[in-house]
Amino acid sequence: MDSSYAPLLEKIRIPQPSLQKLAVISIFDKFRSAQPSNHGQDAVSRCLRSASPAVVDQSTRELCRLVKDSKLDISTALLELQSALEDSPSPQFTGVFIKAIGLLTRLGFEEKPHSFRFNSSENHPFVKILSCGTEVQGELVKQVIVFMTKCKHLGMEAICDFLGPFLNYCIVKVPSSSSSSAFVRNLMSTMAAFCCSFPLEAVPIIKLLTCRLKYFPSNNAEEVTNVSYIFECLVDAYLVVLRQLVGMGSLVHEAQLCGLALLEAVLLQHRDFVKCSGGVEKILDVTRHTLAVQKELGLNYVTELSSLMLSLFPILVHSELEHEQYSILKLVLFLSRWKNDDEHGIGAFPSQLSEELLFIFPVLALVSSPSRFVKQTATDLLSILGKIASNLMISPKEKRVPDGKHLSIASPGSIVFRFLRNLWFEDQLSLHGLIYVSLFPDCGVYGTEEHFQLNAWASSVKEYYLGIIGKQKSTSIISVRNA
Repeated sequence: MDSSYAPLLEKIRIPQPSLQKLAVISIFDKFRSAQPSNHGQDAVSRCLRSASPAVVDQSTRELCRLVKDSKLDISTALLELQSALEDSPSPQFTGVFIKAIGLLTRLGFEEKPHSFRFNSSENHPFVKILSCGTEVQGELVKQVIVFMTKCKHLGMEAICDFLGPFLNYCIVKVPSSSSSSAFVRNLMSTMAAFCCSFPLEAVPIIKLLTCRLKYFPSNNAEEVTNVSYIFECLVDAYLVVLRQLVGMGSLVHEAQLCGLALLEAVLLQHRDFVKCSGGVEKILDVTRHTLAVQKELGLNYVTELSSLMLSLFPILVHSELEHEQYSILKLVLFLSRWKNDDEHGIGAFPSQLSEELLFIFPVLALVSSPSRFVKQTATDLLSILGKIASNLMISPKEKRVPDGKHLSIASPGSIVFRFLRNLWFEDQLSLHGLIYVSLFPDCGVYGTEEHFQLNAWASSVKEYYLGIIGKQKSTSIISVRNA
């Protein structure tokens, strides 16, 4: 040890906090004015690893001042603090080190908001903190929120880009345990709550959290419940933000699309929610409530809702439970009516192939359901689908497939719909669709060669639909007469 630092280091051992702090200030003043040396760095490290709370507290403050005054590189200071946190013998120093690391992280981000990044997630300052044990988790969540609050003037997109690797690490690389799950729930719910206080900055945050939902493990009911909790927190925060933005008349369209992306992200994981009792029904009810709020607030039906509707298709096809089928039918019926009623939206019953038509055959199968509620909802939906089918242009002048850029490539429903659309535009008589209708002999629809030439897929579906309705009416009349 350099003899010039030795007397000052002896003073930090004096059992008097005020004198200890003065000794620390003297050590850092000498470090500030002297040329960089190993002796100076060793003195700083010994101060940070002191057993005295007064010495540690003052040392972290002085270290941050060195960085703020450009007397010490941020990366070097972060390494010192991270190392001291890992070696800390007492939990009472944990908060002190975490706050100092949080401050230095903000200083680095404020200096270079678009380039202050790390070559791997393990080197991220917040990841370094998290790796020090469960006792750091509470203060770490606070520092994340402080970081977002203090740096929001630099743009929330840049903040979310900085926090992305940290969230990925928390979800994917941290070993799964009750404490880690609780930390992630606390972190994401707190970030969601942050959105309610700053609605104008909320959309990038909700997008950030939405994109992380697919990374959550869903191997058992407990893990699915964890995802469901986070999803509900995000939806609750989103609805608060949406109402605020609509009231301000700002970023309304962006907020609507953000909400639709959130709903679709969860619907695409519907198979995981089967592992949790009532899980599928819960996400369907939350989805319907969210869309109902959008409609009540005066938002228009947008093309991105088509992708959301297609996400419901595989859920309906795979579902064998009446309460789930009923929830899906209600949701599809709600979307169809919204699309039909919205004068400013896509328009009622377009002449091009519509995604609602994908539901015709699953809905046809549910018309004969023993459940009165499922049967009635299926009948109401089938009435709308029948009108859409009958209004299709059988032989359009331009045989062109719409680009469908708004459809999600990852959605099974969108893949099926793209296939159906390609078949439709490949042959406007659509024999591919008609052959399925011909398999239902109860209504007298048969696929003869003459029938192929004279009738189109849409009109045949309408004929089959009217046949079902006629049979239901006849059954009702017979029942009344027998009574």
